[in-house]
Amino acid sequence: MKLIVAALLILVTIIAFWPLQHNGFINSFDDNVYVTENMFVQGGLSLRGLTYALTTTQGANWHPLTWLSLMLDYQLFGLNPKGYHATNLFFHLANILLLFLILENMTKALWPSALTAALFALHPLHVESVAWVAERKDVLSTFFWLTTMWAYFRYVRRPGWGRYCLILLSYVLGLLTKPMLVTLPFALLLLDYWPLGRFQLPPLPAARRGKGGKQAYQRFAPRLIWEKVPLLILATFSCLLTIYAQQWAMASLEQTPFTARLGNALLSYVSYLGKMIWPVHLAIFYPFLKDSLSWGQVTAATLALLGISLLALKAARKQPYLPVGWFWYLGTLVPVIGLVKVGSQSMADRYTYVPLIGMFIILAWGLSYLTAKWKGRDLWLGAAAGLALVALMTLTWYQIGYWRNGKSLFMHAVEVTENNFMAYSILIKEYEEAGEIDEATKMFQKAIEINNYFLAYNHFGELLVRQNKYDEAIPILEKATQFRTDYATPYNILGMIYDYKGRSTEALAMYQRAIELHPTYGDAYNNLGVFYAKQGRFGDAIAMFQKAVKFNPTSENYNNLGLALAKQGNLHQAVDMLREAVKIDPDNFGARKMLEAFQAQSEGR
Repeated sequence: MKLIVAALLILVTIIAFWPLQHNGFINSFDDNVYVTENMFVQGGLSLRGLTYALTTTQGANWHPLTWLSLMLDYQLFGLNPKGYHATNLFFHLANILLLFLILENMTKALWPSALTAALFALHPLHVESVAWVAERKDVLSTFFWLTTMWAYFRYVRRPGWGRYCLILLSYVLGLLTKPMLVTLPFALLLLDYWPLGRFQLPPLPAARRGKGGKQAYQRFAPRLIWEKVPLLILATFSCLLTIYAQQWAMASLEQTPFTARLGNALLSYVSYLGKMIWPVHLAIFYPFLKDSLSWGQVTAATLALLGISLLALKAARKQPYLPVGWFWYLGTLVPVIGLVKVGSQSMADRYTYVPLIGMFIILAWGLSYLTAKWKGRDLWLGAAAGLALVALMTLTWYQIGYWRNGKSLFMHAVEVTENNFMAYSILIKEYEEAGEIDEATKMFQKAIEINNYFLAYNHFGELLVRQNKYDEAIPILEKATQFRTDYATPYNILGMIYDYKGRSTEALAMYQRAIELHPTYGDAYNNLGVFYAKQGRFGDAIAMFQKAVKFNPTSENYNNLGLALAKQGNLHQAVDMLREAVKIDPDNFGARKMLEAFQAQSEGR
């Protein structure tokens, strides 16, 4: 029966996610950073790629295993998005099977385990984690979360150092994929309570029962905590690495006061539950506007969360799955609930991928408990569950359709949310790339009416630069630097404009500021190298181009480095650099012609 259930879970999930094959990359929102404009990923699996994966904090995260998985995808599929989507779906399917098998083996309850896995498989809130290539870290890290749970279950059944080492190995791999696994040790403690039952007293000889029972419990419970200490140490180390990686993206308390963060977090806990029950109006981005917080709603949310927590604790003895599922939900959301503010969102569908497992457990086991005395229960429950799952499959099917491209995705966000300054800001770029300049201008006006958002100014400034409207672009880009003083891109673009207009001192200052803010900004190093080369400072130009190819190994950057080396008479090194340029982009005609010329010179022809 387990094999039949597993096969059905796979089948219905593939049907629900079938439209995924028609989706492309979301290049206007992170897929460019992770794949389509990332030359290290496009280098495939290599020593240089491995070094990049282990050292970069691009994307405001340190997740080397995620980078390596994308490099492998590029090696297999190139820039065909179908391959990347297939890999994401593969890990989602693996997660579904693991979740089902783990719960069934732990509880010996086939149908509640199957229903939990089915809800996890088909819920529309999980579309974002699967349909977004940049969220590879989500499905892949959850795979290691679940393999760690499986290894832990095997260890509990038969403890031993070898089995414990498998727990550590799986957990480390998970942390190398996404730091959200820092809450896993606490989730394992919940599993110790239910379904593993490890908080129960161990058998005692009759002579030691009575008062000694309490002492035995006191000795036993701390042992479960000490058992998690190595995992907690690893989690702490991961937290420190994440803080380092995200420091440039973290909002200060001046920008977002703690009271606003806390209020938004409490509302988000309740909002996620609402979207779990009624999964409509889902969007890629939900705007966070601290001035629009309703403190009456925050108070109501706080009381609701406290009330549910007390009820779950009260029911712990008879229905232990209730506190486990509830505190799983509350606890696993902590890293992404917004107390540490990274980004401008109030919440995100992808953050529910693991946390909702707790709520699905409550639903599945709760239904079984509530209907235990019903006549014909299996028929009624089967029919109700079937209808609910068909509804979820339908919603998931349609939700995937919005992810076909960036324009449809962010237009949908505008339609289902209010005051979505981020969606309007991204649509500036989408319309500009489609050549719809008037629509792009409208999106800019709408974005800044809602919020003087730096990204709207940055994208509109880029649009004006592409139209050669440099004088109009300067004040727009300067606005971007005022609203986000730590964002490097507008400084780099301003440097290019000032350089073009002959304002050398200002251009140099802009480039240096961009590099100061973003020390691995390959484009800024390349532009500064061009700036030095035009002044005849080829030694300085070479130093900048070398950093450009280190941080962004594009054909253009290697070409520029080769030309600068040739200017200083280093023809052999120049030839090597131009070969790299042609290797990366065989259609780079200029690099190819210069390579032929320098090769002829170096050979004395």
